[in-house]
Amino acid sequence: MGVLHVLSQPKREWQAKAPASELEIALLESQARADLSAEYLELLRFSNGGEGPLALPPLWFQLYAVKIASTFATLIGTFLKTFQPSCSSAATADLSPSHSTYVPGHLGLS
Repeated sequence: MGVLHVLSQPKREWQAKAPASELEIALLESQARADLSAEYLELLRFSNGGEGPLALPPLWFQLYAVKIASTFATLIGTFLKTFQPSCSSAATADLSPSHSTYVPGHLGLS
């Protein structure tokens, strides 16, 4: 039983929005830095955002509208292009943040 099946039940207290258009979904997919699951895309086609209670923790489910998700994807992409940690050759075996070096040139700083 998928999430869409659960949310579309008549007694479900889901505050649905109008479905996302295929154009909106295509834009989100083009901006995402990972493949989006078929179930997530199906949810957006059912309700472009919405929220409602869950029976289990965290006790509330919120689906962001495509416009908000696209903004997040753009911001994350910009951040990842701007802030790129580089590792010294001595730290190649351990890539933890404590062994990363900030490269000022990536932010246009000198």
